[in-house]
Amino acid sequence: MKFGFKLALLAVLGGTVAAQAQKFTPADYQKALWMTTRFYGGQRSGYGPNWLLMDHKYKVSYVRDSVDGRDLVGGWMDCGDFPLFGQTFFYSTYALLQAYDAFPTGFADQYHGFDYSDYAVAKDFTYGASKPDGIPDLLQEVKYATDWILKATPDANTFYFQKGTGGSNRGTPAKPYGEHAHWITSGFYSAEFEAIDGGEYDRSRPIFKLGTSSGLPGEVVINDGSMPSFAAAALALMSIHFRKYDPVYADTCLAHARLAFNYAKAQTRTGGTGMTGYYGGNDKMDDDIVTAASSMYKATGEQTFKDFAIQKKNFKLNKGYTLAYSTNDDLALYTGWQFAGISEYKDSLKIGFVDRYKKAGTGESGLSTIGNQWGYLRYPANQAWVAGMYAKATDDVGYDAFIYNQIDYIMGANPPKQAFIVGFCSGCSKTADWPHHRNVYLSDADNPKAVKGIPLRNKEFGYMLGFTNKIADSLNQYIDNYQQTEGGIDYNAGLVGALAYINSKLNPVDTSKLGVASLGAPLAKTGKLFLRLSSEGIVISLPFGDGMRTVQALDLQGRVVRQFSPNSSELVWNAPAGTWIVRATSVSGKVHQAMTVVPR
Repeated sequence: MKFGFKLALLAVLGGTVAAQAQKFTPADYQKALWMTTRFYGGQRSGYGPNWLLMDHKYKVSYVRDSVDGRDLVGGWMDCGDFPLFGQTFFYSTYALLQAYDAFPTGFADQYHGFDYSDYAVAKDFTYGASKPDGIPDLLQEVKYATDWILKATPDANTFYFQKGTGGSNRGTPAKPYGEHAHWITSGFYSAEFEAIDGGEYDRSRPIFKLGTSSGLPGEVVINDGSMPSFAAAALALMSIHFRKYDPVYADTCLAHARLAFNYAKAQTRTGGTGMTGYYGGNDKMDDDIVTAASSMYKATGEQTFKDFAIQKKNFKLNKGYTLAYSTNDDLALYTGWQFAGISEYKDSLKIGFVDRYKKAGTGESGLSTIGNQWGYLRYPANQAWVAGMYAKATDDVGYDAFIYNQIDYIMGANPPKQAFIVGFCSGCSKTADWPHHRNVYLSDADNPKAVKGIPLRNKEFGYMLGFTNKIADSLNQYIDNYQQTEGGIDYNAGLVGALAYINSKLNPVDTSKLGVASLGAPLAKTGKLFLRLSSEGIVISLPFGDGMRTVQALDLQGRVVRQFSPNSSELVWNAPAGTWIVRATSVSGKVHQAMTVVPR
């Protein structure tokens, strides 16, 4: 009796500690997660739709991405720039899916994440203007990334990892190619800027694959195992969590996860540097291949993957760093322990990382002191996420005060009440208004001083400023002050994970209700249509070349404006300019749908 009473008392006290640490309302945390999740839709390259650009004159960006006869359109742009860098892209995709795996009840279904048609119909992109569609928003955002990973992993010997350079090392010396020299939207830059500027440039951008070099000055051949490891791990988890909504897509993800894993397994070292020096390679690959093998084991149950993870389990821990895109020991320890059953990893994760992070929460307002000065706030966010995963796995609320301190600081609970999430303010005195991001301002003036601010439709962007130190009132907000006002896909990833942990406790989702559309109709168990623009119009095709019985084109009000009966696997529609919902019924009766934007 006494022992049971002590356990109950400890549970009550633990809950009290967590409640005292919490500085915002449950609704605040839910809105912050909505914003930081939807942020990824503002990073979409290709046909999108990218919700930031949907009402802009230049709606799409980089639809010429192809190499070796392969379509490589899509994926996420990095930071406020336009390239796709694999070092952050594959890590971020995996991190978000790992967060979903750990905290599925933390992720709500609040909007139409495939196409943002609910916002478009409402002509309102703010919180509360959306409608659920039966699929968690996080999975819909991440599917845009995994769609590109499928393209990047065509076989076990080929792995594409970078599109564009970001630097000014192409074009003429007087008119550099890299978008770092320009302040315009990605749509304007990829569609018209180079032609308007004299037509001197090749409007296709360089695309890189591992094991090769483009031959540009200063570039090296990269043989990397970390990026394909994260690609495999991401696709493995997607195959698990999207199966409820689209089993065919889940099977496709798993097939490509095997390709990426086999590519990673064949590598012996990481690359050490990015193709153009923007991102360095991972510190090592043995930890990441453990993450990949453990995730593959979780997805398949095949003993060979578990055996491989165990074979690599004695990798050297780097305890002097914190979780980031290039230092990932935490994730290997967590997945090896939780997915592959490597029990000794539990204590290694606790002692070497989670407890060390917690002890470092001695900065301003309890902020962690671990992390370097570039994009500093991503580090406490990452640490809070890892602590949340450990806390959930062990049912230990002793880390909650640390987790809340990190996230609350970022949300604005700091001495000057400075919020660091663009568009979020709950009791703050200073908002984040001038992020280092080109698309959010919808300005094509090519002059940062001409930018008038973020348009109302894009105000709730959800982009976390990286900042550089731990004194919030020293934030210098200027859009070209990238040292403080830049964010990125890897910056937001840990924040999303930590917010999901908090929301799983304060705003838990009934996952049994997911998989049903908002009007009560069952969701189609299929993925999106394949759409691409050609000189003849929109090319419409079904996955795997299935035949189409009917094709409908709808406007944003859901009205059918054209209907076809192609009885073939492909249809070309010479669509007028505008935004169209295309819906196809296959010969087997399955309904496929996608949204596309035809430029003016």
